Amino acid sequence: MNWRFCRVPARNGEDSLQLVSDEGGLLRVHSPLDPGREARRMLASLSLEGAPLLVIAGGGLGWLAREAEGSNPAPCAILELEPPAADTILRGKPSPRGIRLSGTAADLVQRVTREQMQRGWPDIVFVANAAYQKAFPAWCEDLQAHFRPGRNTCELGHSRREAWQGRRVLVIQSGYFLLRECVEAFREMDCEVGLVPLSASEQVISPTFRSGGPKVDADFPGRLLEAIRDQRPDVVFTVNHIGLDSEGRLLDLLKSLRLPLVSWFVDSPVYILDGHRQVASDWTHLFVWERHWMAPMRELGFASVDWLPLAGHSAFRRMPAKAPRRDLGFVGGSNVEAVGKWRNRLRLPQERNTELEALLAAWRNALALPGASLKRCLGDFPRLAAGLDKDRRRVLESWLVLKATQLDRLEMARRFRERDFVLHGDPGWRELDGRLPLRAPLEYYSELPLHYGENRINLNRTSRQMPTALNQRAFDVPLCGSVVLGDHRSDLQELFEPGRDCLSWRSLDEAEALAEELLADEKRRLALARSARRTVIQRHLYRHRIGTILETLHTYHGSTAPAGSAVVREDQ
Repeated sequence: MNWRFCRVPARNGEDSLQLVSDEGGLLRVHSPLDPGREARRMLASLSLEGAPLLVIAGGGLGWLAREAEGSNPAPCAILELEPPAADTILRGKPSPRGIRLSGTAADLVQRVTREQMQRGWPDIVFVANAAYQKAFPAWCEDLQAHFRPGRNTCELGHSRREAWQGRRVLVIQSGYFLLRECVEAFREMDCEVGLVPLSASEQVISPTFRSGGPKVDADFPGRLLEAIRDQRPDVVFTVNHIGLDSEGRLLDLLKSLRLPLVSWFVDSPVYILDGHRQVASDWTHLFVWERHWMAPMRELGFASVDWLPLAGHSAFRRMPAKAPRRDLGFVGGSNVEAVGKWRNRLRLPQERNTELEALLAAWRNALALPGASLKRCLGDFPRLAAGLDKDRRRVLESWLVLKATQLDRLEMARRFRERDFVLHGDPGWRELDGRLPLRAPLEYYSELPLHYGENRINLNRTSRQMPTALNQRAFDVPLCGSVVLGDHRSDLQELFEPGRDCLSWRSLDEAEALAEELLADEKRRLALARSARRTVIQRHLYRHRIGTILETLHTYHGSTAPAGSAVVREDQ
C-alpha cells in the first residue's frame, strides 16, 4: 500500500498532517483539534533530564520538535527522521535545534550515531509516531531494532561523565618497543590496564621493531569502541600514534567522548604524522623523547606537548649479577636493510650517487639537526635539490639519518675491534666489514641484561634522529651494574651528573682515551656504575615516566591526587 502526505487545517487553525493511502485509507499524523497541545502532552511524558538527544521517527510537520525546543529540561539536539517516501511537503525549515534526516533505516541509524558521537555520546530519547508505524511498518521496525521507545542509555556517555580518576588505562596493543614496559609501569602505579589489539588475530610487532608499520585491520575502530564501552577508561595510550588514522576520525571520536589520548613518540613524529589531520584540543596529549621535536609538534596544532625521555626497564635490575668477562661490548643494528630500502624509495638515478655521497658528508659534518640542516646543506647541491618534492625530501632525510647512523656505528666498531671487544647485531654488519667480531642478536628481556653485565664497559652510539636525547642503552646498562660510555648528548646533564654517574665523549679519540682510563681504574669504574644505577632507580624507571604522564593528565582533567606513587626503593 502506498501512502502520501496531505496537509490539512486543524480545528484551532494550525496546520495538521494526514497520511492518505491509494486505497482510501486515512491516518492522522497530528491531532485534528490542536497539534501543539498534543505535542506538549507527549513531551510531558518524556524524560529529558541530562540533555539527551531527542530522536523522532516521523516528526511530520515538526510539532513535537518545536515544543521540545523551549522545554525545561531541553534535549541537546533534535533529530526528525523521515522515510525515503516522505513528500516535499515536510521539507520546510527545521527548528533551530532540529535536524531533519530522510533515508532508509540503516542509513538513518548511522547518521544518528554520528550525531550522537559529535555531541559526546548523550542518551537517546526515541519517539515513533503511531501513524508512521502503521504506514511504514518495516522502516519503523528496523529503527526500533536499534532504538527502543523512550530513553536509550548510552554507557559510553555515562562513563565519560564520571569524575576523572586516571586509574583506568586502555592501551592500543601493537607490541611496539616500550609498550610492555609502559603496561607494567601503569600497573605498578595502581592503574587498571586494558589492551586493544590492532588486529583480530592479535599479531603484534616485535619489541625491537624499528621500521615499517604494523597492520591495522578494518575492525579495529569497532574493537576500540567496544573496549571503551566495557572498560570505561580514563585515558587511551599508544606509542608513536600507532592505531590512529590519518583522517583523524578516531581522534574526533575520543574528543567527542572527552576521553584523553596520550601518544608517546620515541621515533621522529614529523615523519609519522605526515599527512595526518590533527585535532588541537586539550584531549590529545603528545610526549616526545627528543626535545627537538616539541616546537614542530606545536606548530602542527597540538595544544599539549611535553618532553618525556626514555627510561630503564625495572626488570633489568632484577637480573642476576654477572662477573665481567670482557672489556668492551656494543649491541646495535647495522641499518643495512633500512638504508637500502630508503635509498630505493628515493628513486635517484645512479649518476646522482656522487652528489648524494657529498651531501651525506656535508650533512654529517653539519649540526645534523633534522629538517633545518638538510635545507642548508641542499643549497650547495642545486641539481640534486631540483628533483625533490616534499615527499622525496622526507625520504632523503630518513636515508641520511639511517646512513649517517650506520657510518657512525661502523667507525666506532672498527676503532675498538682489535681490543677485547664483541659486537652483537644483525648479519648486515658482515656486509659492512667482515673483520668485525660479530655475534648473534640478543633477546632484549632475557639475554641483553646478562650481556651488559658481562662487559666492563658498554659502548654507545646514538642515532642521528636524536640530536639531544639519550637512547635506551643509557638507562638499561647502569641497571645491569656496568658502565655506559657513549657519545655526548645535551640531555646527559639534565638526567645524570657527568663525572659522577657517567662519562661521555665527543670524538673517537676521546672515547679510546676514556676507555683506557676506566679499564685501568677499577675503583672509579665501579663507582660510576653504582652511582648511575642509583640515579636510574631513583629517577629514571618507566614508572617515573608513567607517573609524569598521569600527573600531566590530572593537571588538565583531574580533581583528585594522581594514582600510585613515583617513589621507588633501591632494594625493591
